Order: sequence, then structure tokens, then C-alpha cells
Amino acid sequence: MGLLANLLLACLLTSSLIQISKAQGGISIYWGKNGSDYYDEKSLAETGETGLYSIVNVGSVSQFGNGLDIEIYLSNHCTPDTFNYFNLFGDDTDYLDYLARYLKGYSEQGAKPIYLSIAPQCPYPDDYLGDDIGTGVFDYVWVQFYQTYPYCNATCEYNT
Repeated sequence: MGLLANLLLACLLTSSLIQISKAQGGISIYWGKNGSDYYDEKSLAETGETGLYSIVNVGSVSQFGNGLDIEIYLSNHCTPDTFNYFNLFGDDTDYLDYLARYLKGYSEQGAKPIYLSIAPQCPYPDDYLGDDIGTGVFDYVWVQFYQTYPYCNATCEYNT
């Protein structure tokens, strides 16, 4: 296929995903990755005004204050998830669902809600977190479709 045909196919796939996602509650985006070799994002206000996203997650502000322009860039300096389960468990995720249920119990007891999220790699569902996601304990699932090339490609199940 030529470059134009590939671009057209990518646009059609993306537009169909947006329609599916809106029907299922909307899509979310990590905002602040501008500067990537393959993505040129809009300002935060413009991103919100598109109406494409139900949640815009501002994952990291790496520079602010003292007259500096705010700088938000997620590549190569942070992991957007709150904690990385590999840091806690190594390759063993057998107890992640127990930990999630335990933490979720605090939300039921306390005055403030506790929201749990999980960030599996693409392809989704990944081999490590599929069972944990299936528990229904997590409020948000942030599938990491970024920086996973060549793993994130046509094999990803965007509609699951």
C-alpha cells in the first residue's frame, strides 16, 4: 500500500474507534506528550474543546513557577501510573487483586473516594494484568498504546 492509502486507513480506523468509544463511555488521553516524534498535540484548552475525550489526564507537570512556562512531557522521565506493580511484585502479580480490593475497602469506609487505575501494556489485555482487570475493582483502565511499538499494532483489541 502507498503512504496515502495507509494514512487513509489509519484515519478511518481512528474515526471508527472514536464512535465506538463514545458509545461505551468515551475515550481518555494522557495530555502533555507534545514533542514526540510522531504526535503533535493541541493545547490543553484545544484538546478539551474537541469534545473527543471524556477524561484528559494531565499526567505530569515537570516545570512550573518562578516565571517559567509550564512544561509537561511524559516521555523518558516518568511513568504515568501511580505505582508500578513490578516494583511491588516483580513478575508475580498473584496478589495484585487482593491489594486492589484492600485499597478499595478504604473508599467504602472513608469520606473521600479512592479511585484505582491500572495501566496494562498493549496488546490488550496483556498477559500480566488481564485477570486483575477482570475483577472489576479498578475504576479506570489506562491501556498504554504509546511507546510500545512494535508491540502495539493491529493486534490490539481496541473495543474490549
